[in-house]
Amino acid sequence: MAAAKGNTYTQNRKINPQYTDKQIATIIDDLLEWAYKDDGIYIASYIYEKYKRSKSWIYNLADHHEELKDALEVTRELIAAKVANHCFMGDRNSTFGEKILPIYCKEYKALKEWQAELSRQKDSDLKATADQIIKAVKEDRLLELLSQKDD
Repeated sequence: MAAAKGNTYTQNRKINPQYTDKQIATIIDDLLEWAYKDDGIYIASYIYEKYKRSKSWIYNLADHHEELKDALEVTRELIAAKVANHCFMGDRNSTFGEKILPIYCKEYKALKEWQAELSRQKDSDLKATADQIIKAVKEDRLLELLSQKDD
């Protein structure tokens, strides 16, 4: 039987509940406040601590609410700023920041991918150059051996 308009059936159901705009706004406000003020950097631990749900819950909810999707993006940017400040300018280990920052910062991830591509190109260029040198040395040795044999 379908729910009557105006009732709270869809909000109270256990499987795939729906949330009001006010509830979504509250979730967004709490999420952004946590990302800005708290020292935590893991969304999953915050979601479990606050809502007793898994991280996938907030991402599934964001699929249906564009403003929550935007808030999650801002949250990732705020976490990236925290990680960068602590690891690169602060007193913590920078290798930790290098490993975790691509999870939260799209620009840093793109930079790392670009650097890896440059490294691969450099390696392939060096290998090609080395192959040419080896080929030239082999040809010179072969010519040398042939000229010695003729003498």
